[in-house]
Amino acid sequence: MLFVLACGVVAELPTVTPQVLTQPPIIITSTDRPLTQTPAAETGLVCNSGGLYLRSEPAFGDNVLAVLYDGQAVKIVGNAGVSADMEMWQAVIVDGLAGYVDPKYICK
Repeated sequence: MLFVLACGVVAELPTVTPQVLTQPPIIITSTDRPLTQTPAAETGLVCNSGGLYLRSEPAFGDNVLAVLYDGQAVKIVGNAGVSADMEMWQAVIVDGLAGYVDPKYICK
């Protein structure tokens, strides 16, 4: 099957054979998002951020729960992986508040 992309490039996509599911799919909602657990909770420090947003979900458009500042300690509890906006997110707890931050601003 040939497709013409918006940039004018012609791309051939492979033919995919549909598969019949033998079990119902597992549906994951935002309240039961799986985390990749770290071996043991680590402590990190906010660094070079100028104000790091602690978000309710792992996406730039989600609610800001708090603003974290350089030198502030966070407990790293897991990785949320790559979000729909193609960014990595880290699950943390700060002063009893759980949320997600951009891991490039956490120093260990």
